[in-house]
Amino acid sequence: MMRACLDRRKQGATPMRVMIKAALLVGVAAALGACGAQPAAAPAQPTAAAAAAPAAPAAGGVAQWSVSDLKQQIEQDKDLFVLDVRTPEEYTGDKHIAGSHLIPLDQLEQRLAEVPMDRQVACVCRSGNRSGQACALLAAKGYTKLANMQGGMKAWLDAGYAATN
Repeated sequence: MMRACLDRRKQGATPMRVMIKAALLVGVAAALGACGAQPAAAPAQPTAAAAAAPAAPAAGGVAQWSVSDLKQQIEQDKDLFVLDVRTPEEYTGDKHIAGSHLIPLDQLEQRLAEVPMDRQVACVCRSGNRSGQACALLAAKGYTKLANMQGGMKAWLDAGYAATN
């Protein structure tokens, strides 16, 4: 028995071994061939105007603005209504955007008359969560010109933008 095994080893490659090696070589060649494929074309760069414009409204009609988008809108749109929905303690203690209007989220539904329907309303909070909820509430009440500042006042202050007590 032992001798039969040694005889097979001396024979070298069996048909099964040849097929396995060939399959491996074909697989490796195919994989290496894919590595040499031309890279996909880079996406077109946005124009300066498109890059400067705030993000368009999402499906729910609420635009998602970065802090730089909001800063730009404050500078360009003197009619912009910045709604801060944090608590009074956060508003005064943690600083706020000059000219913003404080209506805490838990009071917003009772104080809707203070929020103009005919102006762009940008909602702000500490991190972007409550302002998103405020935008959803306002949208449900018929407001259409809404923006949520992503990242909230934390991101605003981290960007080094001016804020007041």
